[in-house]
Amino acid sequence: MSRHRFFAHVPATMLDRYLPALEQMPLGLEIYMDQVALRDDFRPELERLGAMLREGARACRFHAPFRDINPGGFDPDILEISRRRLIAALDAAKHFGVRDLVAHTAWDPRMYGLDRAEWLDRSTTFWLDMGEQAAKRGCRFGLENVFDLQPTLLAELLDRLPSPIFGVNLDIGHWFAWGAGSLSEWFDILGPRLLSLHLHDNNGVHDEHLPVGAGKIPWSELYPLVRAVGRPLDWTVENRSVAAVVASANHIGRYAGVADLSHLVDIIHPEPTGHK
Repeated sequence: MSRHRFFAHVPATMLDRYLPALEQMPLGLEIYMDQVALRDDFRPELERLGAMLREGARACRFHAPFRDINPGGFDPDILEISRRRLIAALDAAKHFGVRDLVAHTAWDPRMYGLDRAEWLDRSTTFWLDMGEQAAKRGCRFGLENVFDLQPTLLAELLDRLPSPIFGVNLDIGHWFAWGAGSLSEWFDILGPRLLSLHLHDNNGVHDEHLPVGAGKIPWSELYPLVRAVGRPLDWTVENRSVAAVVASANHIGRYAGVADLSHLVDIIHPEPTGHK
């Protein structure tokens, strides 16, 4: 039976640094595959890390590369390199037993607001191709809100893309820092395609990636909305230290009201240790 799953976000290039602490906790890893992790000279390291995590039966998911990636861009050369990077991430998924990848749409209303229809058409073409590539590899994408002011454009894009290959990764920190409208509105529109959550806190201006509960996000409004979705989701905390991951996990375990995650209230900061 499916269950809610809990993950911590870690760049692939920093796995060796953080694994001694994180591997002692009951959580999976959302691994960020940046441009360094996808270089040919990093491939042996990637294969080593993947084998180690699979041997330990550690649940993994990927965050696809997003810096300089532009799936709705005007320049064909930019589109091509974006395609190559995302296919490289899909190809790396097999080393970790990964099915789910989070990806950014790169929508920015300041840049593309006057070209909304064209952007949507270009993005649709790009993601339909990526969907075919993902299906061949047994993977799927959760498309994430970043600078989206409203949930409507992401919903329109998803209406053009096949389910279950595509769904939503709702980033609560991005919604609070850069979005508009209530959480209930976002859940009403995107809830049917919701696959996963990114959880981190801020004070409503910058994307600070604070521990859950350390900023001004109304978590007491979020948790009932998540429960009302009525199906298991992947919950990923995007924090910048092990201590912040522990604080976020404790908050979710204590207040989310989700039985699958109640054990998170007992997570403590582990003592440093080496790999087995």
